[in-house]
Amino acid sequence: MSTVPVPGEAIAELEEQSQVLAESLRSLCAGSDAGTAAASAFRGAHHLGTAAAMLGLERLTTILGRMQPALGAIRGGLAASPVLLDALSAGADAVAEITAALGRGEGEGGVDASGVLEDLDRVTPPTAPVARSRRSRCGRG
Repeated sequence: MSTVPVPGEAIAELEEQSQVLAESLRSLCAGSDAGTAAASAFRGAHHLGTAAAMLGLERLTTILGRMQPALGAIRGGLAASPVLLDALSAGADAVAEITAALGRGEGEGGVDASGVLEDLDRVTPPTAPVARSRRSRCGRG
């Protein structure tokens, strides 16, 4: 886990995107338009995950990486079960907790996210394998 101090402006951006993620998930749980809420949550998780990866925040990157396939599936039309929504909400809570710890200068290592990761792994639908053609789309090979 990262022990490198995270710049204040990066923490502010992480906090803002964490709030967007949490608000989008609350909308999804409240029964709002699932596609719109899931798309917003997916964008928030993707943006946060990219920022976390650039900052070397492994735990945060891992949680968000596990949330994205489920959010993408909901965005694509999968009915979100209460168990799936609970796991996603727990993921968002862990993201907020880690972000708060970073803001206090504590690093991400003090937040135990193992249960959240297990729940996300358990309830996230498997992704379909990507079919690969023998010929490239560019006409080469």
